[in-house]
Amino acid sequence: MHWFDLNLGQYDLAERWVGLDYKELFLDPILADITYVHEVVHAVMAVQSDFGQATNVIFKMQDSFIKIQSDEVDLILKFLFQSQDKVQEGFATFMEISRLRALTSKQNALTWAQQNLPPAYKQYLAPLLFGFELSKSYREFFTAKVSWLAMETGIRKALHEQDLLSDTSKLATYLSDEDNDPNARLLKICETLRIKSWLVTKDNPTLAKECGVKYHEPATKAEVAEFLNYTIGFTNNPQHFSPEQIGDTPQGVDAFIQVSKNMIVANLNLKLAETAKVIFNLGDFLNIAPNIEIIFVNPHDKDWKHHDLVKLVSGEEPEISIGGFTADDQKYLTITSKEKASEVINNNFRYATLFVKWRGYDLIKNQLIWSETVRPPDLVVYNTIDQLQDRIKQILATIPDMQFQHLHLGVSEGHPFQSLLLEIGDLAPLHIVNCFGNKGISETISLMGNKTKVITHDGLKTQKQHINNLMCFWMGMPWKVDWVETIINGKRLIYR
Repeated sequence: MHWFDLNLGQYDLAERWVGLDYKELFLDPILADITYVHEVVHAVMAVQSDFGQATNVIFKMQDSFIKIQSDEVDLILKFLFQSQDKVQEGFATFMEISRLRALTSKQNALTWAQQNLPPAYKQYLAPLLFGFELSKSYREFFTAKVSWLAMETGIRKALHEQDLLSDTSKLATYLSDEDNDPNARLLKICETLRIKSWLVTKDNPTLAKECGVKYHEPATKAEVAEFLNYTIGFTNNPQHFSPEQIGDTPQGVDAFIQVSKNMIVANLNLKLAETAKVIFNLGDFLNIAPNIEIIFVNPHDKDWKHHDLVKLVSGEEPEISIGGFTADDQKYLTITSKEKASEVINNNFRYATLFVKWRGYDLIKNQLIWSETVRPPDLVVYNTIDQLQDRIKQILATIPDMQFQHLHLGVSEGHPFQSLLLEIGDLAPLHIVNCFGNKGISETISLMGNKTKVITHDGLKTQKQHINNLMCFWMGMPWKVDWVETIINGKRLIYR
């Protein structure tokens, strides 16, 4: 959801992750809860429906389509997105307000929607508003069937059989047919159910017929395999998928569980690519080194799509990007070679917090994956609790007697945002993951059993610089606050 140019939450069409913004939802547990519902509904529609599955594959492969011109690829993505935006945003908002209704009351939820939803979201919600007047049993049928029926268009079979990706005019013609356009299908369904609400109890073929939309049986595994073979044929790496390689589509609760496992709670409004000052001259970048609190490093390979351009502009082999962040919330970015990056991280930025994502750190060797000489990171951050659990399992399988220290943090009583901080043995990095709810964190602590103990206040203070910088960079919280001292105090904000 986008409110006033800020992301409360986000669903990534290509990578299928759900994101919630830590800072924007920090003070409002109910808003965090309903934003979670909004974004998860996007993800479930994408996972369960024919149109959603087709969109995911094409968005994921967009940079690999060498047999389609880039401007044509952009049109394909635009057509697919615009054909389902009313279904996606309308139904996600409907479920969000339904969750608020369950937490408070119907009147409160509708009043909140009227007073707080941005104009675009009110428009998305409008065709579905009658759903709030349905009985509880009818609403359950409504939420289970309507979005699925709107999105189940048979597009994966059509893309292959009609060769729609080779000619955007053919795809545009296909989507102009109301039976192939999820948005048009949704409006037809809602127009009928507004008058004949009892139809929601009928089976899907009957419901489709009564609403005047074409019913499509769910794609078979053979049809899905043909779609994948067709789509990947536009890349330089054609493969052959068989029906036996196609998994089952998760349904109901299973779909929600699968989606929730791929959730990121972080600073969605960092917008580094949009707001950071890019400095190609490494010397100029180093001039601001004394003001940098935390650096984020990320390796690139020669297949990186900006490789040649950046090399031409900077005069360096663009192997490592370094993002630098100051206490007054200024963002800087440079790109340089591995050799020079190693040198400046160990020298010019030796006092700055070194932040990496979990894939950038080799725990067994206690070093970054791209360098044997760079100092170990101070912070290793995971997107999801499953990623941290996998690392712990690998450690225990290799070193069964490894000892840990952990700290389980919550934003406030009743708030779904929770974090796990973990120290592994005597190694320097602090490992961190943010979660929605405590289930995964409790499971992770149980996984370590009697091999872990709680980090003390004194232990927390030894990591104060890095934890404070983590809160500001990864969670987007204010730089002026001493978050470690505030956590320990528990009653008031304490400033750096």
